[in-house]
Amino acid sequence: MKITQKDIAKKLGVSTSLVSRVLSGRAEEIGIRGEVIKQVQDLAKKMNYVPSMAALSLKGKKSATIGVVVYDFYDPFFTKVIGELQKVANEENFSILLVGLTNRALSEQSLRPLYKHNVDGIIIVGSYGDISWVSDFKEIPIARIGHGADKRLKLSVAVDELMAMTSICDHLLAQKVKKVVFARRNAAVHARREGVFLDVFTAKKLAQVYSLNSICENDMLAGADLVETLLKKGDLPDALVCASDVIAMAAIKRFSESGVKVPNDILITGFDDISTAACFMPSITSYRQSVEYAAQKAFYAVAKGQGNGHFDCEGSLIIRASSVKKR
Repeated sequence: MKITQKDIAKKLGVSTSLVSRVLSGRAEEIGIRGEVIKQVQDLAKKMNYVPSMAALSLKGKKSATIGVVVYDFYDPFFTKVIGELQKVANEENFSILLVGLTNRALSEQSLRPLYKHNVDGIIIVGSYGDISWVSDFKEIPIARIGHGADKRLKLSVAVDELMAMTSICDHLLAQKVKKVVFARRNAAVHARREGVFLDVFTAKKLAQVYSLNSICENDMLAGADLVETLLKKGDLPDALVCASDVIAMAAIKRFSESGVKVPNDILITGFDDISTAACFMPSITSYRQSVEYAAQKAFYAVAKGQGNGHFDCEGSLIIRASSVKKR
């Protein structure tokens, strides 16, 4: 049950207005005695009293609430980001107001809660996309976890794609690969990842390096679609570097259905290291982003005013069975 100022007043046998003045820091203005102030404050703490955010908003005070705009609730990587944001918010006694887009498309309905509630700042979870709506929130700081630095954002933080792809390349070269293909779907962040892949792998002068792009609407469908393309070509590469773990999972499944074994016949890597990557069969080699660092960086920028600009995060390649040749 939510504790109110009226409950505290009743316990102490004082007026609700007196409790209100104490808890708003205005007690000394009207000469309330020090011992009474302490009694009210101690009891409020004991009863776990939490001030109404709506009331604070009306008084022009901070709400200790951060809005989080998720660009794709169906992306399993974003659940890790939301979890880390919730963790740091709890540690700092902040609340999270979670809203999201449908298929990355803006609508009045999807952002309505941000206009209805008072938030101290906003964190965008997701790369690129339309951020024209941020102009409606010029008074508060906005940060992004993902690619897409913008002068309207106080801070943006994203994975260092060059470091990630270099790590994947070095690992696959150690497996003696000669032909490598990049698997992506038609998404902006995948296109960025593809460009870095081509730069890094082409520089190694392998026998064959190219990319395949699926127009399917999600990563699971894209993975199966891209494998069909490779099977029809009839010339399988030594390794398939996937833009996401979900594409890698779908690719492994479709290869298995076609009698192609991973890693015996082809090596596969993913990206993001979502929770299911480790327990898939075979377990998937993936690049793990520094989600905890990114969440903390974005949170403290909008909640505490600490930090601004763009930051690239170093991650780590988690090597598993899907990309290791059996000796």
